[in-house]
Amino acid sequence: MSDEDTLIYFNRCGFDFYTMHPYSATFDRSKKSAQILYDKPLVFTEWGGYFVFDNPACFRECIQKMAKLYRANSDSGALAGAFLWCWADVNDFNRGVYRDSVVK
Repeated sequence: MSDEDTLIYFNRCGFDFYTMHPYSATFDRSKKSAQILYDKPLVFTEWGGYFVFDNPACFRECIQKMAKLYRANSDSGALAGAFLWCWADVNDFNRGVYRDSVVK
């Protein structure tokens, strides 16, 4: 769901927080979400996925930028918390680019 739709639907439902899954190869998507969804606590309930899998530099950069956004505690965009999705997808080689390179 887009940031704009999240804003509409979470407010329409009366939620007192926002959640977002900012999957992206850069942190720009996450930062944009924090700037748009700024009037309530924002939690990244999933992030990472194949963008950070087996990419320590990207993983480290995302963690550092999320920590900075968390510490910002700003009225114009901050982060209340985040969960790395690690249940099954990260090492799931039967999906996407990994499926094509592993499964013959």
